Amino acid sequence: ESTKIQYKAEARFLRAWYYAMMLRHYGGVPLLGDTIYEVADDMKTKRDTYADCVKYIVDECELAAKDLPVVFSGMNNGRATAGACKGLISRIRLYEASKLFNGSDFGTSTNCPKELIGHPNYDKERWKTAMDAARAVINLGTYNLFIRSKDLNGKAEPGFGFYVVFQAGDTRNANLTDDDGKNNNGAFAGNILDRKYQRESGHEAAYYPPSGSHSGTRHGGYIYKELADAFPMIDGKPIDNSQYTFDPLNPAQNRDPRFNNTVIYDGALVPADDTYSATTVVNTWIGVGQTSDAVYQGTATGFYVRKGCDRLCKGSTWNPSRHNDSLIRYADILLMYAEAANEYHGPDFEETLGGQQLGCYPILKLIRKRAGIEPGADGMYGLKKNMTQKQMRQAIQEERRLEFAFEGHRFFDVRRWMIAPQTESKTMHGIEITRATDGTKTWKEFDVRTHVWRPAMYFFPIPYNETVKSKDLLQNPYYN
Repeated sequence: ESTKIQYKAEARFLRAWYYAMMLRHYGGVPLLGDTIYEVADDMKTKRDTYADCVKYIVDECELAAKDLPVVFSGMNNGRATAGACKGLISRIRLYEASKLFNGSDFGTSTNCPKELIGHPNYDKERWKTAMDAARAVINLGTYNLFIRSKDLNGKAEPGFGFYVVFQAGDTRNANLTDDDGKNNNGAFAGNILDRKYQRESGHEAAYYPPSGSHSGTRHGGYIYKELADAFPMIDGKPIDNSQYTFDPLNPAQNRDPRFNNTVIYDGALVPADDTYSATTVVNTWIGVGQTSDAVYQGTATGFYVRKGCDRLCKGSTWNPSRHNDSLIRYADILLMYAEAANEYHGPDFEETLGGQQLGCYPILKLIRKRAGIEPGADGMYGLKKNMTQKQMRQAIQEERRLEFAFEGHRFFDVRRWMIAPQTESKTMHGIEITRATDGTKTWKEFDVRTHVWRPAMYFFPIPYNETVKSKDLLQNPYYN
């Protein structure tokens, strides 16, 4: 009987999870609940309001959480938990409070009722609700940021704790201690819900340059220069306003360690074989002797993706890695809290929960500390003092961009913040490095692609072959 209760709760969470995915893609969708339709039945096709969908998802998660443990262990590790339920509620509440859904004027000039794609009127209290939802996860006292500044061999490496989050399934990482000498579930410390893989090298095969991928051919995952340049120097300051000198030909030097754990650049090292020790240099330069990894040949931008890849695993390896893709992690909850706190209370709000200091500044500092950024003499980790609410909002938005690059958040973040017309409608760039016969290198920026934004892109269209089946299934704005 207890197993039945657990399975029902897990199914309830999964149903809420997929409704949440549809909600952020389409806005309000038809809520079918527990109704089961036969072939001849007249199935419900009328879309429910955004508010009703939010309530349904939250209620389902709260019911499921009552019958699930905060965490699972052993063979059940990875199943839906009360922590995952509360984490999903936190995300739903943050989206609900965000500009696009909280009383914006988007879509009001169309035939799509505003109630289907958000709340018609702004309510500041939704930020308080979002803050409370994040606080509920924090109050569980189960999760924390895994801060470790040395690698598996004990060699100093600031930001190593950020890297191993995505290889937490490796027993070596799961059993690691943090900088305080505590285990606290090792690299799994901040993973609330993740997609776990059998041993495989798919990430490396898909992202690594041709020289290190599975087939030796071009794949995908090319980083624009705009994102590469957004990572600060190791003092937390922008690359053009730091005590350290930024060198485009050696971009990882004195840099936020998340850069090297996210980006593969000219001169970066990737695994060469299966010995766990040999490495090879990625050469994206063009000129005499250029390789298949060169810009215009292996990469469209001069960069490749490293995020989520195992630095000990080659794309064609016989000794693969145990990856895990984080779907909800504690760093996300903390930044949700910071975002909501800034909007509701302002940038200087702070409180202490369970001995942990929370607030916009404390959370940003903690995230940057785990990343491996230097605290500086002022202990600000490169952050500006006395930021206004707008400046803090921008700081949090930029931190999310870097911390969660290639984890599926940015696409939806810029939409809910309604900054997509600025971030997604411009010419994107790459870097072309040319190597002379004497070995010297020069570089220049080049245009890669011009992106064009239009208002319809805030939501996905309801598929046409579905809308023609029922007059009740209304289309999203700007698609009629």
